[in-house]
Amino acid sequence: MYLREGLLNEDEIISSLNNKTIESLSNNMKRVMRDLYGVLDNDSVVKCHKPDETTGKPDMIIDYENRKRFVTIKHGHAETVHSEKISTFIDFISSFGISKGTIETLLLFHYGDGTLDGTGETRMNYREVMNSLGDRISLANYELNKNKEFVLSVLDRCMFKGVLNEYQEADSLYFGDKDYGLVATKNQIVKHVKIRSFDFYDNLHIGPLLIKPHSRYSKGYVIDQRSRERIVLYWPHLFADINYISQRYNF
Repeated sequence: MYLREGLLNEDEIISSLNNKTIESLSNNMKRVMRDLYGVLDNDSVVKCHKPDETTGKPDMIIDYENRKRFVTIKHGHAETVHSEKISTFIDFISSFGISKGTIETLLLFHYGDGTLDGTGETRMNYREVMNSLGDRISLANYELNKNKEFVLSVLDRCMFKGVLNEYQEADSLYFGDKDYGLVATKNQIVKHVKIRSFDFYDNLHIGPLLIKPHSRYSKGYVIDQRSRERIVLYWPHLFADINYISQRYNF
């Protein structure tokens, strides 16, 4: 249901922009265009369409006077920004020299059954995992957040670039629908993350992105093993933070 709502929302936003002059846009979309492009010509026509590749991060491409913006869209209560197989995510962060101890903590947290591969018989819930791994998670959080360049590399993968290098990366994020929303560019979001500390999070995290398993199945049988093997990264209070970022940093 949520996926269908998301796709419908994307279609409505694209339709509200495509083949419209700046002058004919709604007040919301005029503001979005100004935030993305600066000074606008009221007579210019906006082009907007879905990307050819549906597996990349951009959900729409805006073309204004031959200048393109590749925009990822969130709406409602969305906070998830990325999901991938735990194995490929570990390969990625390991390439930055993340220690074996932190990798093991990530796997113990992910599976929640006392093993590094999900073969344990009893799976703990979130509270039980946190109580069991609290000290290890604190050490892992220190390592995962001490190098800001590493944090920004993870942010880039999760919010803009995705897993595969051949796909077009996003350069902006729009949070909302056709009638009301907020937009922030990658440049603005990166500026924000560069200067902020996220040490107040006790959860396993990298910068503003908290980590969780897609499905731990702590209360029953594993329904979908593929979901069990996927990791999710999410940005709590994403809408509020995009509001803050969009108002305080130059695009």
